[in-house]
Amino acid sequence: MSLLIWPEKSTPPGLGDLLRDWFGYQAHVENSYWVIPDTDHALRQGPKSILTMGPAIPLTSKTFHEVSLRLADVIHPEFEEGHTAALKGLPKEVKTQGGLGLHSEISKCLIDVSISNKTKLPKILSEALLPLMHEKLNAKFVVPVSINASKQQSYFSFAKASFIAQHQGEKGLEEFQKRRDSLSGIEMSGGLEILTFVDAMTRLSPMVFTLPVHSHGCSWHFYADGVYMLPRESNVSLLQEFVLDLSPRIESAPTFGLLGMSNMGEANIWRLLNTIVDGVNRLFTMLNDHRQFVDDEMRYDPASQLKSYASIYVLFSDLLSLNSTINPHNRVCFTFSFLDKLANLKTRFSGTGRSEVDNFKVLASLQFGKEVRNILRQALQAYPDEFVQSFLPTVGQCYGQIHRDIGRDLRNRRADQNVRLERLRDLRNMHHGAFLQKGSFERIYSESKGVVPREIVTLPYLLTLALLLRPRELLDI
Repeated sequence: MSLLIWPEKSTPPGLGDLLRDWFGYQAHVENSYWVIPDTDHALRQGPKSILTMGPAIPLTSKTFHEVSLRLADVIHPEFEEGHTAALKGLPKEVKTQGGLGLHSEISKCLIDVSISNKTKLPKILSEALLPLMHEKLNAKFVVPVSINASKQQSYFSFAKASFIAQHQGEKGLEEFQKRRDSLSGIEMSGGLEILTFVDAMTRLSPMVFTLPVHSHGCSWHFYADGVYMLPRESNVSLLQEFVLDLSPRIESAPTFGLLGMSNMGEANIWRLLNTIVDGVNRLFTMLNDHRQFVDDEMRYDPASQLKSYASIYVLFSDLLSLNSTINPHNRVCFTFSFLDKLANLKTRFSGTGRSEVDNFKVLASLQFGKEVRNILRQALQAYPDEFVQSFLPTVGQCYGQIHRDIGRDLRNRRADQNVRLERLRDLRNMHHGAFLQKGSFERIYSESKGVVPREIVTLPYLLTLALLLRPRELLDI
């Protein structure tokens, strides 16, 4: 069926040209609506990828200059123009503080990179950042990842404008065109935060696959010939050294990343990064497709698209926060927050009629663990078996350990799965406080210790990996 994209009565000037220039649609007016026929080439083809991943570039002291030129060349001219405007008014020479240890040297390099224009950047890279990453952090390779931010912004802007016009009419749309700050609290500005979505999947503290450095609308992922296992002092701030952790609901959190992971050498780290970048492209191809957000009469629903963007934004924000801390309480809170958001998203897309509470339980069920494992096995089959086997065992071990731990805490290892999932939900509800409904507090703490399974904090990583590999399939289950 044809896509009804915009009511004719509220048409802003130049809408037809905008639809053509931004999305390639050949739209026309029919029965009081701007219509895109189902034969339209751009509509049938669907949105294009927004991220581009370059090749792995070897790092040696002899190649720093050459590598710096290749990394700087990734920067798109539109970002250089914006960067120049943003730094207008700063002194020509900005002195940044360093010399206070490795952490301060890293901070100094990152600041210097962020304030350097494309002309000065190769010198900063070859003389400071690349030697530091290679000699101090043992990085052997670097991979550039860039984003077509203007294309992604066109999808955001069109959804916002459609939403405002639908709910506030022409006057609201005119005000939006003047101010352009509507919905800024949930918008990924220019799509640049999408680069950080990739970062969120390159770590599960204290395990780190790549060390990304951001500059001018791109990121450079540095990695060694194996995973980084960062010491505790690299994962906590100075102030945290002067306090003891508080960790209700969990006795300890995993300290070695993903249970059962193996064979993560440099070749598999590249494969993982490639999988993540392809997955983020796949996810946003779905989110940017206007056909995914229509009512029964094929009328475009901008609110649904904006809610989906916002859901993914807050989902990855939780994931990044979870994967960047070793504090047990923080990890439990971010884990349950992540599961809540994914359950909410599944309620929108699955069409099963399940409630959000039921979807939460489904995500943690052993059956869903098998579905996640199948998604990984099928989607990764093009890769060598050694890469696939780096992840498949972790799924079964993670889900299995969660249920064993709950059964142990219930003092009934043969407890029905529904009982185990209900207990997990009760432990999640403790996030609101101890005065729970239906006697949940009494049931938990009169029968058991009431601790969250330690492996629960690795579940969001595995679920996100499956979401990136098969977004519709994971949300439909």
